[in-house]
Amino acid sequence: MAQETAAVYTVHINFFSYSCGLDSVEVSLYDQTGRAVGVTSSPDGGEVVISFRTLTSINSLTARAIGHASLGSYYSWFVSGSSTLTVGAAGDYWISVAMH
Repeated sequence: MAQETAAVYTVHINFFSYSCGLDSVEVSLYDQTGRAVGVTSSPDGGEVVISFRTLTSINSLTARAIGHASLGSYYSWFVSGSSTLTVGAAGDYWISVAMH
């Protein structure tokens, strides 16, 4: 019996905001069916990496993020954003998420 080989994806996710600094961000990564393939957080709002294996074909990945932004030490608020990327074969991919 043939054994299937899992495809390995590594997704680098970075976050940016035009008007504020990001303090912390939590991000979930979904495939085209809406299945969560990874979840992680960044305590300083910097880039995160999610690696996962799958036996199913993947056409796109969507990163959805929510975080905490601040402007100085007196004003802070919650921000969120999402970004979708078309993917092909297993490998390394990069997604940038604008936080609003």
